[in-house]
Amino acid sequence: MRKSRGQASLEFLMTYGWVIIVISLVLIVLWQWGLFTPSGGTKQISMGFWGVVPVDYSYKSDGSLALSLQNNIIDGDLNITGINVTGPNGEIYADPDLPLISENLSSGQIYLWDRRIGSEGSAGNSYDVIVTISYVDNRIGPNTTFKSSGTLKGTTEKT
Repeated sequence: MRKSRGQASLEFLMTYGWVIIVISLVLIVLWQWGLFTPSGGTKQISMGFWGVVPVDYSYKSDGSLALSLQNNIIDGDLNITGINVTGPNGEIYADPDLPLISENLSSGQIYLWDRRIGSEGSAGNSYDVIVTISYVDNRIGPNTTFKSSGTLKGTTEKT
């Protein structure tokens, strides 16, 4: 008689234990996606970049995008030659000031870029912009252009 009660309680705990683990994992994933942010906005997410990556960025309600771009190529100097942005409303912005920097950007060094790329919007809205950074890796040669492309997501800041 004791054996069956022990088995029943163990099966009960195992069944509900798995349910608790699955619910916990779902809540953790939703929290990482920014669903539970207290401001009601979207968590800042940067994905898809390689080589030259944005380490900090902000999109303001006046339509300007500020990027802090870092050279993540180990032992490599590079020159950023262009930045193209598809804004949150589908507008396409290509930086007319090419090349952007004439000096070498050493490994780990940061370049600040701030331009108005789109139309004015409301602070607190979420945004999604696609950024393509063109650069020349000086180790390989001046005629080879590389691209680092990705998506930036977040909440529009007040100007």
